[in-house]
Amino acid sequence: MSKSTFGFLRSLNQAPALAQSYSGDSHVFPSKIVAKYLTSNRLTDRLIRDLVESHILQWKEILESFEFFEQTRKYIRRPRIAEVCCGHGLIGVLYAMLEEEVDEVLLTDVQIPPSQARVISAASALAPWIDRKLTVADKEITETHALVNPDTSIVSSHGCGALTDQAIDLGISTRGSVAVMPCCCHPRSPDAPEVLYRELGIKDGVDVYRTYKLHAAGRRVLWRYIPEAITPMNRILIGAVA
Repeated sequence: MSKSTFGFLRSLNQAPALAQSYSGDSHVFPSKIVAKYLTSNRLTDRLIRDLVESHILQWKEILESFEFFEQTRKYIRRPRIAEVCCGHGLIGVLYAMLEEEVDEVLLTDVQIPPSQARVISAASALAPWIDRKLTVADKEITETHALVNPDTSIVSSHGCGALTDQAIDLGISTRGSVAVMPCCCHPRSPDAPEVLYRELGIKDGVDVYRTYKLHAAGRRVLWRYIPEAITPMNRILIGAVA
């Protein structure tokens, strides 16, 4: 799959470039896009239309969540999933909604935004089975260990700086699979050779170090990408349990 190609929302591959990259606050333009390209009666198209028409999430956040889900689902799906630093929680909601194998989804963040309840409500109206799967907790990652059962898969999108590393550590400690999409903050680790940062730059150096950390913990490591049109911070690090 090309880094520029949509995997889940494939109809958007035929849409204008602005439809793939729009990050403004207005819902007028996204409404026009869903009216033209996401018109089916599928649950996911209906959910996206509801999220846009009810002004629940920005277009960019919707695209990020669906494409992250698509790139990680076959490596991460387990009976238990935890989305940490979840914000609006759409990624976890998609796992609860679309993966029969997933029985429990924990959504956790230090502060739960009002948009999360609206996302869950919109999804529940279409897929009422998610209600028995979802649990929400306002906790920092370091406080979630007691809430996360062994073999739980951990997902996190755009956890700022060290939060991505805490998500990785949580996944390693639970012996589960991990998928993280780091954001623009890339803290150096004192354990990593300086040459990584000097030769590869901070962003790639940090992600290479994270890759080796997951590998050393026995995970099969993959790099996947959502379309760069959505965000330049589009690399997903996956550490899958064999």
